Order: sequence, then C-alpha cells, then structure tokens
Amino acid sequence: MQTDYRVHVDVDARVSVRIGQPLPDALRRMLPGVEAGWAFITACNPMATPQTSAENQVAQHRLRLELELRAPQAQVLPGVGVGRNGWQEPSFFVIDVSLETIDALMQRFHQLAVVRGVGDGP
Repeated sequence: MQTDYRVHVDVDARVSVRIGQPLPDALRRMLPGVEAGWAFITACNPMATPQTSAENQVAQHRLRLELELRAPQAQVLPGVGVGRNGWQEPSFFVIDVSLETIDALMQRFHQLAVVRGVGDGP
C-alpha cells in the first residue's frame, strides 16, 4: 500500500497502521476488547478535492466534535496519513467506536475511504 497511517500514541511515540497487517502492539493494548472497533479517519479534502489548510482545520475540528457526540466512550488519537509522493493529511485514530458510526461520519464528511477494523486483526 502506498500510504502510511501514522498514529501519535503519546508525545514521544508514533506507530504506523498498515493495511493487511495486525495493529501495532501499542494500539492493540489500548483496545478495550477483542471486538472493539477502530478507525483511521479524516475530514480533510472531502471527495478528494484539495482544501486550504484553514478549511481542513475547521473540518477536523467538526469531526472531533462529532466523534465526541456520537461516540463519547471512544479514545481519539491524532494521526496523519502520509503518501509516498509527499502527500500528508491530518487524521484521527479512533478506538472503541462502532463501524456504523465511522461509516456515518465518513458519509457526513464526504470521504471516499477510511481505514477501519475490529480487534487487532488486519
């Protein structure tokens, strides 16, 4: 896969989620159970249409508020999607969230894709 999904697990540590591979140990340990849903999601650049940095910051703030409203139990960690061509997009790694909630947010924020899963599997 061309994109590296980087998650800031604390001030000094980052891990990468990779499609088709189990979650890194640092993220797996944060899951509240084997059936816990998780997602790497953004509100930036809806429908793959580039937006200004300010527009993307507003969208990310709105997504964070929606996550707090729809999934108050969820843990939200900052992240960034990084493409091999230099593209970067601010994102969130969300722990303990239903896949239905993630799908609804993806549609609400006009995103074409999301990385999501259940438990620590690929």
